[in-house]
Amino acid sequence: DDDNEIIFSEYLSCMSSISSKATREEKLKFSFQIYDFDGDGLISVGDLTAVLAATMREHKLAITRADIDHIVQHTFQDADTKTEGMISLEEYTRLVAKKPHMMDHLTINISGIIQEYANNNTIALTTPRGFRSAMNIHENHA
Repeated sequence: DDDNEIIFSEYLSCMSSISSKATREEKLKFSFQIYDFDGDGLISVGDLTAVLAATMREHKLAITRADIDHIVQHTFQDADTKTEGMISLEEYTRLVAKKPHMMDHLTINISGIIQEYANNNTIALTTPRGFRSAMNIHENHA
């Protein structure tokens, strides 16, 4: 919501969109929103360039601006856009249909993570929840 903060409901919405139970359409809309960096309903050359550059920095990948520009140029050619330099949700949907690997990174098996946590930790996930019980758990294991 452009306030530069993530509140719990926004976090849950994000996690829901990338969970293994989310539909393909939910994942598609979520990923489109990620690339639509300025939130105007279209992915522009600037949006895609900014997201790619940020992703490369986040993963400490060395890639030149020329390489990023090349990737962006080819992405827009593949998207076959009606408006030059802009990808709509409809065009993005067709692009992802041609290149389904674009969605591969958008699934997290939350149930599996919870199960792994339960198997590797002494605190059972069946422990009663709530602020008081959370504080008790923290005090007993600190």
